Amino acid sequence: MRNEWVAFSAICETGDRKPASFRVMPGDLRGPGGSSIPAKAIRLSRAWYQHAGKGERGWYADPLLPLAAGEAFAVPDPRNAVPAQFTQAVYAEVYVPRNAPPGRYEGKLTVEADGPSTGSGLADGTAIPLTVSLEVARGVMPGAARFVWSLNAYDPPPEEQAYYAMAHAHRGTLAILHYSHSGNQSAGAVPAVTGKGGAMRVKDWSAWDARFGPLFDGSAFAGTGREDVPLDHFYLALSENYPTTMSEGYRWNHLKWEDHWEKAGPVEEGFSREYHEAWVAVAAGYLRHIREKGWKTQFQVYLNDKYFYKQYDPKVKAWGRGTSFWLLDEPQHLDDFLALRYFGRMLREAQAGDRSRLIFRADLSRPEWGRDTLDEVVDLDVDGAFAKQRALLEELRERHGRRIWTYGDLPSSTASALALSVQALTLYGNGVDGYVPWLVLGGEENWRTFATTCLLYTGKPFGIAGPCASLRLKGLRRAEQDVEYAGMLAERRGLLRDDPNRRRLGVLLAEVFPAGNRQVRLDEQGGFYAVYATPDPGRLEAFRAAAREAVR
Repeated sequence: MRNEWVAFSAICETGDRKPASFRVMPGDLRGPGGSSIPAKAIRLSRAWYQHAGKGERGWYADPLLPLAAGEAFAVPDPRNAVPAQFTQAVYAEVYVPRNAPPGRYEGKLTVEADGPSTGSGLADGTAIPLTVSLEVARGVMPGAARFVWSLNAYDPPPEEQAYYAMAHAHRGTLAILHYSHSGNQSAGAVPAVTGKGGAMRVKDWSAWDARFGPLFDGSAFAGTGREDVPLDHFYLALSENYPTTMSEGYRWNHLKWEDHWEKAGPVEEGFSREYHEAWVAVAAGYLRHIREKGWKTQFQVYLNDKYFYKQYDPKVKAWGRGTSFWLLDEPQHLDDFLALRYFGRMLREAQAGDRSRLIFRADLSRPEWGRDTLDEVVDLDVDGAFAKQRALLEELRERHGRRIWTYGDLPSSTASALALSVQALTLYGNGVDGYVPWLVLGGEENWRTFATTCLLYTGKPFGIAGPCASLRLKGLRRAEQDVEYAGMLAERRGLLRDDPNRRRLGVLLAEVFPAGNRQVRLDEQGGFYAVYATPDPGRLEAFRAAAREAVR
C-alpha cells in the first residue's frame, strides 16, 4: 500500500570462502506514467551477527548497521568476528509515498565484488544487477497506528529524540519513565513546582516544553514518513513522590516497611490534605497546559514503584531507598489496590470528566485480586493475564470504558520475526489495543551479547549518534502494518460495527492463522505472557494480498 514500508534482504557470499569486498548500489524504481521512487529512498543496512544460538553455527543477525549506497564492506568482517564467515546479509527497505501512482515499479540493485570469485558467479571487480519489482496498491495505510507497540524504558539515553524518532518511524512509541524507585528524577525531565496545597503549580513550563513539545506536536518526526502523527503516549512523573514527596506528605513515612502493615492506618488517612490538594492541583495544571498547547498525545499517570526497593536487604544489611510501601506496579495485596485507588481517585478529581488526554494507567497481573477496588479509576489496563482473565477484562472494558493492553518480553533473534505479526493480529482480534515489551534499551555490550530486552542498539561503538535499529524492530513495524491491513479489511466488511471486543474479526483471523500460543511465566511476581507460533509465510502474504484487493 501507499504509506507503507516494505523490505527485502540481499545475501552476499564468497564462493570459495576467501575474503572479499562488496558494494551494493540501489537504482531508481520506475513506475507508471514516468513516476519513480528514487534510489535515495531505498535505505540499506548491514546485518550484525551475535552468538545467540548453540554451537559454531549459532550466529544470528539482529542489530543493523546503516550502510551508504556504494559503501564497501568486507566478508568476513574482522570486527564482527564471526568464525568462518562467508555470507553477509544486506537489509534493504523502502517507504512507498502516499502520493505514489498505483501500479508496477521496477529497478535494479547492483552488487559489486572485489576478491575471489563469489557464489553468485561474479568475477573479481565485476557487477551483477538484481531486478527489484514493487506493486503499489491503491489503498493508503493510515499514519496513526491502531495497534500500539509501547516500548518501555526507564532511563533516557543520550540523543533521546533520535530514539523517539526511530521508534516512531517503525510505528511504535518509545515510552520512558523519568522517575525511579528512590524518588529521583531524570535531569531536566520533570518540571519543578512552586506553592503549597491547592495553590501548587508547575513553576515554569518552558524547559519541559522545549525538550518534549516537538514529540507532542510531531515536529520531532520529520523524515519518518509519519510527520503528521504526534507521539502516541507519554509517561508523566506524577506519582507518590511528585509533586510532593512522601516524606513531606505521608504521616507514616518514618516506619520501616516491615512495620508498616501493622502500624499504619488506611491509605486515605496517611496522606495529608495539603498533599492531596497539591497533587490534584498539579495534575489539573498538566491537563490545562496540554489543552492550551493543543497536543493530541495521551499522557499517562503510571505508578511503577514497588515495596521491594524499601525492604531490608540482608546481603547489604540495610533497608532500601525505595519510596513506596506498596506494589503499585503488578499489585498483589489488597493494600496495593487500595493505594492505587487513592491515586486514581485524585486523578479523577483533576480530570473533571475529561479522560481523553490525561489518563490513569495500571499494570496488573492479577486483576481479579483487586475485586472492585479499581473499577471506577483505571482508564488503561496493561494486563499480563489477558488470556486467563479475558471475560473479566472484557466486562471491565464494556462497563467502565477501560482500554486493554498486555505486556511481556520480545522474541529471541533465533526465532522467526513473523510470529510478531501473528501476535499483533491475534491480540488485536481479541480486542487488545497494545503490547508493552518490558524493556527495549540496552548498552554497548549488547552488540556482542544478544538480549531480548535490547531492541534499539546504541550507535556509540560505531561513532553513530543515536540508535541503530534491530531486525526485531523491523518485525514490529511489519506486524503493526499487518494489523492495519486487518483493521482496514474489517472496516470495509463491517466487521467492527457494534462489536467493541472485535470478536467477528478475531474469528476471521483465527481461521487465517490457526497457529496456537503458549503461556510463559515472566517473573517471580506471577506475570505471564504468550509466545506465538511462526505462521506459514505464504499464508501471511496471501492475507495481505487479499486485504489490499479488498480496500482498493
